Amino acid sequence: MEEEMRHEMATLQLHDGTFEVTSEKGKRRVRMTNLETSMSTIIAVFQKYSEREGDKHKLKKSELKELLHDELPDLMTHVKDQAALDSLMETLDADGDSECDFQEFMTFISMVTVCCHDYFEHEHEDE
Repeated sequence: MEEEMRHEMATLQLHDGTFEVTSEKGKRRVRMTNLETSMSTIIAVFQKYSEREGDKHKLKKSELKELLHDELPDLMTHVKDQAALDSLMETLDADGDSECDFQEFMTFISMVTVCCHDYFEHEHEDE
C-alpha cells in the first residue's frame, strides 16, 4: 500500500482544482482540498518566477523582488525602506548563494503567514 501511494504521488499531475493520479490500476481524477490547492498555488507561483532566468529551481534577487511586488502587493506597500527588503533577502538566503531556493522561500511564506495569523488573532481580541 505504501509503495503504491509513493508511486501514485510520483506521477501526480496538477490540473484546475483537481489532480490526476496514475497507478497500475489506471488513472483517476481527485478534487483537491483547499489546503492542497493552496500548496499547489505556492509551488506554481514559485516556479512561475524562478523559471524566468538562470537556475529554474531558485529565485534570483530580481525574481524574488518581482514575485513579492506582484504576488504580495498589499504587504509590499508597507515596505518603505529598500534596505529593509534587501536585508530580508539576505536573511532568507540560508546557504549564502545569493539566490532563494524553494525551502528558503517557504521559510519566508511561513513567517509571513504566522505574522498574519497573529495579527488577525489579536485584532479579534480587541472586539
